[in-house]
Parts: sequence; structure tokens; C-alpha cells
Amino acid sequence: MVKWRFFRLSSLWIYLFLIPLGSAAQLNLNQVLGGEQNNAAQQDSIYATMEVPASKLATKKFTLTRRWYQNLVTHFNFVYNARQNLQKALQMATGLHQDDYTRLLDFYPYSFAELAQASSLLDSVIFRASVGIQVHDPRGKWIDDLYLLFGKACYYEQKFTEAERAFQFINLRDAPAVKGEYTPVIGSLAEGSTQISIASPEKKGFFYHHPSRNEALLWLVKTYLAEQQTAKARALLNQLLDDPRFPSRLQGSLYETAAFFYYQLQQYDETIPYLRKAIALQTDKRLQSRWAYLLGQIGLQQKDTNLAIAAFRQATRLSHEPLLEFYAAYQMALLQQTPSGNGMQPYEQLAEMARKNKYERYRDIIYHGLAQIALSHSDTAKGIGYLLSSLHAQTSPSQARGNSAIMLASLMMEKKQFLLAANYLDTALQVLPGNDPRRDSLQEQLTAMKALATQMDVVYRQDSLQRLAALPPDVRMQKVHAIWEDILAQQRRAQRAAQREAQQNAGQPAMPAVLTMNPASAPGNQPAASGNWYFNNPDLKASGYVAFKQLWGNRPLVDNWRRAAAIRGFEPPSTANPTTTVSATPSSVRTDSALSMGERTLLANIPLTPEQLKASDDSISQALLQAARILDFQLHRPDLAKDALNTLLQRTPQPANYPEIAYLLFLTYSQLHDTGQAAYYREVLLKNYAQTEYARALTPVTPTHTFRLSTLYDSAYTCYEQQRYSETLQWIQQGLNHHPADSLQTQFSLLQAMALLKLDREDSARHILQTLALQYPQLPAGDEASRILNVLQHKQELIARLESSSPGAAGKDSIAREVTSQPASHINGPPVQPQIADTAARPAAQPPRPPQPVVATPYALNEKDPHFVIMLIQPSDADLLEAATQRFSTYLHAHAADSSIQVGPYALTPTQTMVVFRIFPDENHALEFLDRIRATAPALLKGLATRDYAFYIISRSNFILLNQTKDLNGYVNFFNDNYITQ
Repeated sequence: MVKWRFFRLSSLWIYLFLIPLGSAAQLNLNQVLGGEQNNAAQQDSIYATMEVPASKLATKKFTLTRRWYQNLVTHFNFVYNARQNLQKALQMATGLHQDDYTRLLDFYPYSFAELAQASSLLDSVIFRASVGIQVHDPRGKWIDDLYLLFGKACYYEQKFTEAERAFQFINLRDAPAVKGEYTPVIGSLAEGSTQISIASPEKKGFFYHHPSRNEALLWLVKTYLAEQQTAKARALLNQLLDDPRFPSRLQGSLYETAAFFYYQLQQYDETIPYLRKAIALQTDKRLQSRWAYLLGQIGLQQKDTNLAIAAFRQATRLSHEPLLEFYAAYQMALLQQTPSGNGMQPYEQLAEMARKNKYERYRDIIYHGLAQIALSHSDTAKGIGYLLSSLHAQTSPSQARGNSAIMLASLMMEKKQFLLAANYLDTALQVLPGNDPRRDSLQEQLTAMKALATQMDVVYRQDSLQRLAALPPDVRMQKVHAIWEDILAQQRRAQRAAQREAQQNAGQPAMPAVLTMNPASAPGNQPAASGNWYFNNPDLKASGYVAFKQLWGNRPLVDNWRRAAAIRGFEPPSTANPTTTVSATPSSVRTDSALSMGERTLLANIPLTPEQLKASDDSISQALLQAARILDFQLHRPDLAKDALNTLLQRTPQPANYPEIAYLLFLTYSQLHDTGQAAYYREVLLKNYAQTEYARALTPVTPTHTFRLSTLYDSAYTCYEQQRYSETLQWIQQGLNHHPADSLQTQFSLLQAMALLKLDREDSARHILQTLALQYPQLPAGDEASRILNVLQHKQELIARLESSSPGAAGKDSIAREVTSQPASHINGPPVQPQIADTAARPAAQPPRPPQPVVATPYALNEKDPHFVIMLIQPSDADLLEAATQRFSTYLHAHAADSSIQVGPYALTPTQTMVVFRIFPDENHALEFLDRIRATAPALLKGLATRDYAFYIISRSNFILLNQTKDLNGYVNFFNDNYITQ
């Protein structure tokens, strides 16, 4: 007993004596971490030859004092600080993480992207762990903790190879070993069990230091998963789950790792049991509530309603985050279709949350969720009210406010209130964050919605005018008078609002300009004597009378003229003249002399004659057709487009443009999967309107025709580049006449508009561009057409800018260069829907004149350039060229090695045609194919002498030159001079 007391007393004195040494060690560590910049080169040379302290300490005897000192310094100087920095890095990443509770949450409240923002803290963890390992005795009990921290930091920095090495080192270093042998035993049979155990046994006790190997095995599973070594991760995880000696203190971490593993693999059935156990054993309330909400989301995805409700209820109970708590209650309200025990609807319970100050920051989100619940219960009125509350809940941009505005626009569109829908789309663009990926598509929808609202406004206005025209004259006059009174009342309200606003801005009562004493403020700015009373100034009096007449019309100069007019309206007919007949004009019908200017304007717009009524019907038909195009092609609402077209046919059963309407109905019914109606309109077009372009659009186009059309476009484009615009239009007209509904319609139309602009035919070009911009806004041709139209709209501004910025007048050529950008030089992209435009009236194309031969042939050899193989046939014959193309195409498809080669006819000029095989990566591949196809040609072209055709290769750059110069003989001479073929 005396010895033990003496030993404890001696240990205490040693501890007190070594405290300053520990402080000195901390100071030296800070010097190592911070580093003195002086004499850096000398220090580097010293460190290069210095022996690592850990290896020197490993050779010394590990006495009790050294053990105690090494463990003390390693723990508090390195392990503790590294753990603190790692925790700070995780907290920083968690603070940067933004959760979207409408989708499956991330398993952890941080990701590698957010952890990258905390890279400096993670680097400090790696540095402290590395230094701690190198300067301390490797036999200390905290060394494996440093390796574990090093591996965690590398994992979070996505250095998975280094992390795997660190965890594997811990696994091998701390694995249980057989006494007397160096090699550790990784797996052994547990006592009283037939299962193999790989876990390290741990002792229980408060002061007992737990080894890090078991935790390192769990992190090794995560590392294998991150490296996509799923088989290794699954095998190790299954072994740990079945290990009978795996410590109970890490059971929660084991179930967490298993749930994370299966969740990352999207095996949600396997995730559920382990996630439940991980929630039960987790001590962090934030992770508990997060995983409970995630479990509810998985239950929803697996259609397990009971599991989802129980998990969301648990998340609500555990959560300390208002937003997660609301979404959990919101999900429960969606699942609970019946009222709760207190008789309240589910969304009424959530409405109580919105009134609490605790959720003030999230009221826009809460009201948006309440609107979704109300709409799911078919309570549209309450849903719209909640959406409006969401919009007004905050003033700063937010995702929820933008979503609410988009939902309001959708609801207004379903009600066919397109102007309101456009206003809400505009609101959505204002309240959505600037980085929202939907902004571009919403801007396109807004433009289309405004155009749709304009067209439907024409329909509503003309319908209203036609209803007025159908009324009796006296009733019509009363309606017009009431409408005019409403317009004047609106103007008065607007004026009063403007006066109040001016008064608030100026801080003084607002007075009409005609009543002020300042003559300069009177209308007309007529000079007047200062200080004169209003009625003594004839100029002010006259201007005031004019303003009164413009606002109120012709009013008698009597007091209480409104009452007097009402009394006169009810005066009985005069009996002074007994000869007055009963058929006299009643007092309710006002004469033209008693009408104001505004009422006369309203009456002038009413279609009373047959010609006016026909013009009104035509404007309605055009507006409905245009609205159907916008709804189908731009807003992608074939259901509403179908309604507009059917309304058009109900009003006008057989319009002049019936083929176009029938074609649009075919497209809309096809998109709506109504095969019966689609087949009906297809049959109508093919039977009754077979010669129209819309009927031809329903017939399939062969690949040979498409290839031929591309050659026509190439020829047109070449003429455009050479400024031969008349010939360009002839090539384009030829393509449009033969293939008016082909997928290359947009490119032809855009090139045609540009050529027309070059020829100063702006009206025709503008019509083509407007059609392209309206029908194909999602294609490059539509975007380019919109840009050119915008330039044409500001043409005068451009002329003024050019005149002011450069000497001399800006001519038409400069404007044309500003307007007509370079069209696409080649055809690329998938087929698109044909243009809805009538081309039946286009004149027949005249054959272009043959080009003059060019003497110079600036061709060059380029082995790496892609090459074509061409075949020339003499004499040129269209039928023979078509037959040869078909035979070569069949041959190439039958041979797998050449199946990817495309073949088709090409018209260099109307008299010079060829067969083109394309495309080969370089010259050698083209030459190899040339030898093969020339050997096969006699068998394929039976009846054609070999002297009548010849094969050549040509690089892509030389082919472009040939397409410009049209000098075929020059290239043949160039080929014969530079190539020797057998």
C-alpha cells in the first residue's frame, strides 16, 4: 500500500513537471505549422538530411513515462486540433448546403461540392495528422486516430486512393495477431460461433481508449463505394453486418453505413430496414430528423403510405428546423385525405403555421405548399388565394414565389385568361433568382403568351362588336352610352390616382394646370398677366373649356346637368301638337348631334353592313388560326390548339385555308393520341386536297430525295456566296417546288429571305421571316429570323447611327450587311416539321444559266483532310445517275465494312452531275475505297461502258473550291497530275 501511494505521488510530481514541456511542444508545433520564412533555403537543406523523429523514437525503449508523455502530446496537440478542424469543415459545408425538400434528400447535409469550399480546413487536418505521425512514437495509442483522421480528410477531398491506403494501413497495423507471430490474423472464428469475425475486440470502460480499426473498416466501405468498387464494398459490408464481435458502440455507424451504401445504389427496399435502425441509434437530432424525413420520402416512392406517414410524423417531432418541419407536415397533409380529429382540413392546420412568427421567413414556401394541397382537393379558389399570398409574402426573389407565379399562369391559361397568364409569367421572371435554369424558357413562353393574348383580344373584341350589332338600335345606343361612361369613369379614377401620387411625391396639394396662377403651366403655354383670376383670363378659360369638352363631351351650361339630363330623359311626350304621331323617335334614342366624340368612335367600329361583318369574321378566323399555331408550336398545348381550330370550323365550316386547318388538326390529334380523328383529317387531306403541300407532307420522303434536296441547297448557297442572288432564288424555287414539305424547308426559306433582302424586296422577305419566327422559334432558323426582324424594325435607327459614326451617308448595302447574316453553309440537324405556308402560287423556276469556266484551279493536297469519292458519268443523264446511285446504295448496305458510307447524286451545275460517296477520314481511306468500288463498278453498272464513267477522290477543302469555281475539268487535270491509281 505504501508503494502504491508513493508511486501515485511520484506520478503526480512527474505530471506537474512535464506540463511546461507539453506547452513547449505546442509552441514548437505552431512554429512548424506557421513556418518562419527567414533562411528558408537553409531550413530545407537541414530537413532534407534530417531523420524522421518517429523512426528515431521507435528504436528507444517504450517506458511508462515515454508512453504517457507521447500519448498526452499526441492527443491534445494533434488529434484534438485535427478533430476540431474536421468538425469545422463539416459545419461549414453544412451551412453552404441547400436542401430541396420536394426531391429525395442527400443522405448527408453536405456534398463534395460544399466540402470543396472548406478545402483549407481539410488540408490543415491532413497536415496536422501527417506531422503528428512523423514526430511522435509510432507505438502510441493515438497514432491510429491520426491515420483515421488523415483518411477521412482525404475522403472528403475526393482523394480516394490515399484514403483507401490510410484505412488499409490501419486494418493491417491494428489487426489482432497470434502471439509469437508477426503476420496479423484478419479473420478468425469467434468463440462459441461458426462465423468468421474480422472485427477487433474492444474492452469496455470509460477511460479505455478504443482502437480505430473497426471504424476504419466502415470508412473503407464508403471509400470502395466512392471508387465504384461495389463488389468489394458489398462483401466487406456483409461481413461486418454478420460479424458477432463487432462492437456495440459502433452499431449505429454500421447501420448508417449500410443505409448509405444501399441508398447510393438506389436499392431502396434494402435501405429502409437499416435506415430505421440508424435513426434509432443516432444521437445527433439533426441527422435523426433528416433521415426520418428521407425515410418518409422513400416510403412515398415505394407507395408505403403507413411507413411514410409514421416517418414524417417522427421527423416533425424530432426536427428543430422550421422548413423541414413544415415539409414533413405538408407531406402528411397530402397523404391524409380525410379531415383530422378536430374536423379541420389538412391545409387549414398548415395555415396555422404560416401565422406564427417562427415560420415568417418561409411563408412564401408554406403558402405555395398550401396552394398545392388545395388544388389537389379541387379547391381552385382557395388555391389561387394561397398562391397570391405566396407572391406577397416576401419582396426578395425566391424559388417558391417564382413557382407560385408559374402555377398562377398555368391556372389562368386553363381558364383561357391569356393576358393574366402573361402577366404572371412576367412576375415569375421578376421574382425568380437570377441563376434559375428556367428563365430562358419562361421568357420564350412570355413572348408567345403575349402574342396569344393579342390574338384572343381580337376575337373577344370582334365578338363584342358583333353582339352589339345584333341588338336593336335603341338598346345598342344605351349599351354604347354605358360603355363610354365606364371608360370615362376609368379615366377619372386614373387621373385622381395620378394626382394623389403627384401630391405624395411633391408634398403639396395637386391642382389642375389650367387652374394654377402660373401662365406657363396652362395648355398651350400662352402668355398671360401674372395674378389674373382664371375667369378673367380668356386664354385660360378657353383652354379649360376645351379640356372639359374633351373629358365630358357636350354638356349644357346649367347647374346639376346630370340631374337635368335624367329629368329630361323621363319627360312625357309633348301634347301641344296633336298631329304628332306615336312613331316619333323616343327620347331614349339619342340623336347624332347629342353624341360625344367617343360614342361616335365606338359606333363607327360596330360592323353593321355586310362588308363590315365579313371583315370582322375574317379577322376572327385569322386570329383563331394564329392562336392555334402559337398554342401548338410555341406553348406546346395541342389540347387548347385543337379547341381553337374547332371553334374556327364551327364559325366558318369551309374556310379558304381549310387544308392548313385540317393539317394542324391532324398534328394536334396525333399529339393527343386520338388516332381516330387524326386518321380522319389525314384521309380528308389525301383524298380531297392531294395536290396541296399539306397532303404531300403526309407522304414519306425517300433518302434519295433528301440527298438530292441537299445538293440543291448547296448550289443555292454557292450562288448566294458569289452574290448571284437571282440564281440563288431559282435554285431555292426549284427545291421548294419539288419538295415543299421537306425537313430542309426552314433553311431554304431563310436563305430565300436573305436573297430577297439583297435584291431590295424587303416586304416579301419580311413575310417569310415572320412565318419562320412564329412557326419555328425553337430552331436556329427561327432564332435567326427573329434577329433579322429585330434589325429591320430598327432600320432607321441603324441608318442614323451609321451616319453619325462614319463620314458620308449610309447606303442600303451597309444596312443589308447589318441585316443579312451568313446562312448555314451545310445541312445539319434532325428533320423538323414542314413550314405551314402556301407555296402553290409560287412561279415556276427558270433553269439557271451555266457558269463560265474559271482558268485558275487553286487546288492543294491535304492528306489529313476528310475526303470524298466522286464518280463522273458522260454524258450526264438524270435517269442513269439515279439508277447508279440506287445500285451503289444497295451494294454498300449489303457490305458491313462500307455500310456507314453515304452515297447520293450531286449537281455541280444543271449540266454537270456526279455520284458522291462520303465521308472518309483521310486520303488513304478514300484511296482504298476507290480501288474497291472501281473494281466492283463493272458488275454493278452492266450495260455502261467503262470509258463512260470515272472515279476520283477529292478532299473537303478542294470540294468547296470546286463548288465555287465549277471548274470540273481543272480538278480532273489536278487529280491526274498528282495521283497514280491502278
